Amino acid sequence: MAHGSWTDEDVLRALHDRYALRAVAVTREDEPGRSIRNWYVEREAGPPVRVLQYLDRSQLASAKAGLDMAEYCRAASLKVPRVWPDSACHLLSDDGEYGMSVADVPAGKAFIRPLTVHQAQALGLSLALMHQALAAYPQPTETPGRREAAWAECPVEDVIYAHEAAALAAITAGARDSHASEHLHWVRRHLPCRVGDLRAAVPEVLTAHAIHGAFVPPNIRADEPKPVITGFRARCGYLVWELARVAFDVRTVAEGTEWEARAAALLSAYHHAFPAFPVAELVACPSVALLELLCTPTPTAQPGSWAMRASAARRLSAALPELEVAIRRLGTHPQRHL
Repeated sequence: MAHGSWTDEDVLRALHDRYALRAVAVTREDEPGRSIRNWYVEREAGPPVRVLQYLDRSQLASAKAGLDMAEYCRAASLKVPRVWPDSACHLLSDDGEYGMSVADVPAGKAFIRPLTVHQAQALGLSLALMHQALAAYPQPTETPGRREAAWAECPVEDVIYAHEAAALAAITAGARDSHASEHLHWVRRHLPCRVGDLRAAVPEVLTAHAIHGAFVPPNIRADEPKPVITGFRARCGYLVWELARVAFDVRTVAEGTEWEARAAALLSAYHHAFPAFPVAELVACPSVALLELLCTPTPTAQPGSWAMRASAARRLSAALPELEVAIRRLGTHPQRHL
């Protein structure tokens, strides 16, 4: 095979030699310059598969961890695309130069609009089942990185510096100066006076074990009767962080007309399916979600992303007291919505 990125013929040969899969059409779908190559492959018999080639060997351990967790969750009856083992029964096939994985193409549609109540309920149920299944999963060696843990521990000065750097990078890459600057000004004004109280509202001891690590769109796809889960990162982390991020999904909070009802549906479904999860941590979800918005810089320069994140932070900040009071009622009425 060719050195560097494979050709379509290389992909066909690897599928045949390593997986005994015969393909009829190959389409490359990744963007140039990425360290992971991505092909959509139509098979001679059976549903299509997605082939990933890992050019950076330093990524192989984390990729294997994600694939292992995906298959574990699929065995636990969660809706996860099948990962195909190679002829040596490895989910990550390694020829000594590059890694390779093959998985079914996920069904369903991407979440490109605010969540509906029904979708929120389905996500809450799936996340509760996944968290309970992962309680028995071996603890991953990967722990949250600095960016992922900023909401809980990063000093205010470091957070503001990270926002400033992200704003400069986004403006350089084409984001609207007004959007980035306005949000940066809001963070500078609110973060120092809010972060202490928000962190104090979070219990000192939080439930932690293996988690998905990126349970947010685009790694979740809408499908019936259950959403499809992809993109496992296989981290050891706090369950409340993963729950808060999806319950207060940025797009839904920023653009949804009834975003509180969507959060209510998701948290109610989660609590009903996982009643052992501490109510105190459930109540802390809005604070954790707001901390995440305040402490994590907008990661992209895509049009509208900065304005969307700013709108979500403002809406969540204004509604925080009412949300916390309402969520407490779940402890005495576990099957009612907020």
